[in-house]
Amino acid sequence: MIHLIPVAKLIWYMNRLLFHCDIDYRADLAGGFMIVHGLGIVIGSGVKSNGRLKVYQGVTLGGDRKIYNK
Repeated sequence: MIHLIPVAKLIWYMNRLLFHCDIDYRADLAGGFMIVHGLGIVIGSGVKSNGRLKVYQGVTLGGDRKIYNK
């Protein structure tokens, strides 16, 4: 089995640095995924798309499932 996690993390970092998109390498994105304007996009590790998905500026998909009490 080939372990490509370090390569995936490097691509994730370059994507975040250059395009201001934070897309976790563990997100399961199907074919047809399209970013219209990538500034400020955050896609978490638990995201799974089953078909076409169009993402616009400032969108956050996923979460950490924590409940915050103020």
